[in-house]
Amino acid sequence: MINATTPIKAESRDLNFFYSNGTRALKGITMPLYENKITALIGPSGCGKSTYLRCFNRMHDLYPGNKYEGQIIMHPDNTNILDNGVDPIEVRMRISMVFQKPNPFPKSIYENVAYGLRVRGENNKRMLDDK
Repeated sequence: MINATTPIKAESRDLNFFYSNGTRALKGITMPLYENKITALIGPSGCGKSTYLRCFNRMHDLYPGNKYEGQIIMHPDNTNILDNGVDPIEVRMRISMVFQKPNPFPKSIYENVAYGLRVRGENNKRMLDDK
């Protein structure tokens, strides 16, 4: 149950997203995401659920010409993760996604599993093997 004291973990504020061809995929989405609560995005195929989620870890940055408008605020530090000064790599280290269909890198299973640890600075093979 959500009440007046339930903390907000993240929120979108008037979020719009445009693909490089000019197509608007999201229009004015304002939505809080509460700490320790489950939020379900439900809708028909093509309505923008995945597009919305990809905004939270800036996956759209990987394709030139895509454009965000509005804000995605992370609490409690009130950081707008869409600001130009925010490093998308740092965002992706804080916010992860699990895809409906697995999207491993074209590497071995070991390399895919170890990738996250390496990004965080763990390069000792023995430590990687143990984890």
